[in-house]
Amino acid sequence: MFQALDEPDVGSRDVRERAARLREAVRLAGGNSAVARTAGMPIGTLAKYLAGRDMKASALVRLAEATGVRLEWLATGRGPMREPPPHLAEPSPPPQDQLGLTWQADPDRLARAYELARRGIVVLPGHEPDPRRLMQVTLLIYDELTAAETARTTAPDAERS
Repeated sequence: MFQALDEPDVGSRDVRERAARLREAVRLAGGNSAVARTAGMPIGTLAKYLAGRDMKASALVRLAEATGVRLEWLATGRGPMREPPPHLAEPSPPPQDQLGLTWQADPDRLARAYELARRGIVVLPGHEPDPRRLMQVTLLIYDELTAAETARTTAPDAERS
């Protein structure tokens, strides 16, 4: 028996699973109206796809883009739902002409900067300073100590003149 064009293709497991992924993507992307508008399709058409009707590849592409999910995930369920953010993908190797931060920082100067920062940050009794703020202040002090030391070592010696 032939299936009518308007009926959902409920017999196909792949289509049912794709519809379930589409429902999840639409929910996370703000709902039916927002996705239909972004994809440039009537909300009734989206509702049919959500109910399990098979769709053309062009509609699948538009819906993947509108919901921000990977096309392969929406179509097949393979791979992650979304692309990982660029900063979480593969870390880029450091340039060959630069050493890592641990080799560039002077540990004694960093320790002095940390102690100065700890003494300079006011906190309520019984509380610890915010670690991020403490690190920011430590790095600012470290930069100042480095600049002062660099200026001292590169300044012409007045006694030699």
